[in-house]
Amino acid sequence: MKNSQRDKRIRALVKRLNVQRKKQAKQIDILCNDIIQAHRGFIANLEKLAFTAQFSESIIGINALDHLFYCAAGVIRQHFPQESLIFCVKKENDYNLYSFEADNYEVTESQRMEQYLTSELVNAVINSGRLCKIDDLLEMGLQINPTIAKKLSVATIPLADNGPVAGFILLYNTSEKELTESRLEKLAAIRRSLSLAIKSCTMTQHTNN
Repeated sequence: MKNSQRDKRIRALVKRLNVQRKKQAKQIDILCNDIIQAHRGFIANLEKLAFTAQFSESIIGINALDHLFYCAAGVIRQHFPQESLIFCVKKENDYNLYSFEADNYEVTESQRMEQYLTSELVNAVINSGRLCKIDDLLEMGLQINPTIAKKLSVATIPLADNGPVAGFILLYNTSEKELTESRLEKLAAIRRSLSLAIKSCTMTQHTNN
C-alpha cells in the first residue's frame, strides 16, 4: 500500500514538473520571438536611417530639378533595383514628370505608367495626400487594361514637408516582388528631404528667371 501511494505521489510530481516545463518552454518561445521581432525592427530602422542619410547627402546643394531627380533616382534605385520611378511635380495648373526605368527588366510600352497619368488622375493623387496603390488609382480614374493592371505592383508616395503636397513619387514593377508596407515606409522616409529640395530648386529657378 505504501509503495502504491508513493508511486502515485511520484507520478503526480512528474506530471506537475512536465506541465511546468511545457509552460516554461512556451514562455521562452514567446520571449525569443519578441526578441527576434524587436531585433528585426531595430535593423529595419537602422536601414531606414542609413537610406535617409545617404539620400539627403546626395542631393545637398543641387539647384536644378533635372539634376535633383537624376541624383534622387540614383540613390533610390540602389535600394529598389527592380522598380521603375516617376517623379511627378505640381507646376501651377500643370505638372512635370521625370521618369527612370529599372535596369534589370524590360517593360512593354503598355506597362509604362507615365502614359496613364492624366491631369485628372495626377490632381486626384496630389489632392488625396496619401499613399495610393493600384486599386486606389483605379478608383481615382486610372484608365488601364485590367490584364495589364494585374501584372503591375504600383504605389505613390506624396511629397510634402508639413505643407502643401508638391507632387508624388510613383514606384512600380512588373516582377513578383510586392511593394510591401515596410518597403514603402522606407521610401516615404525621404519625402520631406526631397520636398524641401524641390522647393529650393523651384525658388532658385524663379529667382534666375
